[in-house]
Amino acid sequence: AEWSRLGGDSSSSEIKNTALAMISARSRSQCHGWSLHLPNLTILLTVTAFLALMGTHGMSDAAHTLPKKLQDEDGNTNVHNMNSQDCKVGDEADACEDIKAVGDSPSLEPDIATGSEVNDGDEDGDDDGYEHDDDDEYDNDEYYYGGDKNDVDAIKAQLLYPNDGDCFDYDHELCLTSDFFDAYDCDTVLSQPRPIHNESTWMLLRGAYIASVGAENASIQYPASTKSGYQVAVIVQETKMAGRGVYAAEDIAKGTRIWTSRVQSAHFKTGQSYRHFLNSMGNDLVCDLLIWCYPIFLDDNDESSVRIACDLDEGSFVNNADGTNNFGCDTEAVKEFEHEGGCKENFFAMRDIMEGEELRASYDEFAAGDQWSRFGLDTPEE
Repeated sequence: AEWSRLGGDSSSSEIKNTALAMISARSRSQCHGWSLHLPNLTILLTVTAFLALMGTHGMSDAAHTLPKKLQDEDGNTNVHNMNSQDCKVGDEADACEDIKAVGDSPSLEPDIATGSEVNDGDEDGDDDGYEHDDDDEYDNDEYYYGGDKNDVDAIKAQLLYPNDGDCFDYDHELCLTSDFFDAYDCDTVLSQPRPIHNESTWMLLRGAYIASVGAENASIQYPASTKSGYQVAVIVQETKMAGRGVYAAEDIAKGTRIWTSRVQSAHFKTGQSYRHFLNSMGNDLVCDLLIWCYPIFLDDNDESSVRIACDLDEGSFVNNADGTNNFGCDTEAVKEFEHEGGCKENFFAMRDIMEGEELRASYDEFAAGDQWSRFGLDTPEE
């Protein structure tokens, strides 16, 4: 009767103690001052050793075969500390089978983020022991989450992206340019003096671009190079009205090729790859990129050739011309010198430029600002 009471819920030490306590009244009556006769003592020790051996090899509770992290402080099985990973890692897989044999298993629910099963903490559970078909009322999202099935996607999104707020909490693929502007507080960042980036910053940007789109899809050299698109000597410095600007460090004759996009202009074919690139920065460089990058047509006769271009060198510091520009397309120079890429990829001195003069370009001549919507983005703030 005592062994029946123990069932499979006692450790080997408890079995030993129970065996010692199972001396019958008749055995005691044959003892003198609790001294046992030799036959009784031999039998008792034999039974105790046998029970202890069986308790160690298969007769004890499941806790002896489970990892310690599934036991409580007393060494007892703690089913409620088991999670989805305990059934996946090494020798703990066997423990998952053993634990199912210990009493009634609690019901399990799917973990949306991992696709695995986790304990819902309900000992009673609602598991009826049957597998349900897809049409069964229990085997659907409403059973797990409750409420209207139309809300399930929203619930899943909240679990995957738990923070409240903007598009970044759900899927940054839906973020607009203005969302990035707000998320990185670009109004504040750009209202303050911005650094004139050195070569290490440009290399960081180039490396991040290649990582975002893959070397096979990159429009710049891989591995990233330290070359600049400038073909003449220039200097970058602060301007009085427009922040950073590019200035001629020497006299430049009309028709001279000043800069080419063929060296460090990063092209993005999709809005997703552009967003990934922005998110890879994780600092206020994003604010610079948001005002530098622009859509372009690689081929004016092919609407599918539109790309987002980000010039990852000092070409990004060229400011928009207030009136007439001194830096842009010179068709005569293209024909004369047969520059590959023509005016799409090369910028020339539109007139003689004096040393110390700021280089200004007309953005409308090369940027297709009305094409942001093709990428699911809105026009950047001015």
